[in-house]
Amino acid sequence: MSLNTGCKKDHYNSNVFISSANSSNVQKPNVIGPERYNLIFRPIELDNAKYFYKFLQGIDQFLSINAPRSLIEAERLVAHYLENISSGNEIRYVVLNPRGDFIGCVGLYNMGTNDTEIQMWVAKDFQNLGFGTEILKTFLKWIRKNIEFNIIYAAFDEKNIASQEIAKNLGGVPGNLKSKKIFQPESGKTLNIIWYEFYLKN
Repeated sequence: MSLNTGCKKDHYNSNVFISSANSSNVQKPNVIGPERYNLIFRPIELDNAKYFYKFLQGIDQFLSINAPRSLIEAERLVAHYLENISSGNEIRYVVLNPRGDFIGCVGLYNMGTNDTEIQMWVAKDFQNLGFGTEILKTFLKWIRKNIEFNIIYAAFDEKNIASQEIAKNLGGVPGNLKSKKIFQPESGKTLNIIWYEFYLKN
């Protein structure tokens, strides 16, 4: 397997991109709320810690991290991400709708290795409305254009069926048919992980 590499250019530091309003699988939800297109992807900043503190509460059961218990903890988490970003090990975006509502977060980590992994989470109020699909689809499209790689991975707990369905619908292939217990040192959790592989050669 060839080694995954980083961004072709300095796209990350200055790049803000928007999902397409012409997506074929975008439909308006059957509830009043923002539509699932024209989402704005902004490189993560320390000020975004407020989103992690507010919106990770109650949705971290399938994540490798625990929800921050204070804004200070959230700032430490984001500062850790920024340190990894500056060293070229990862990239992370916050996702907003055109009204400025926080929708979620997406990124890559372990960049420059054979184990580059995509991570994503969606704020509770926007789950089960198609935002996860739109975020991941847009991010994968951006990766194709801006990053050189052969394969990237996504890891899901076996009980996280909704996220696995998103991966399957966007071309993800299960890399292991049986889940594997993996200890998460960041949180102290043990998750039953199923790996999905995305083959997205340019």
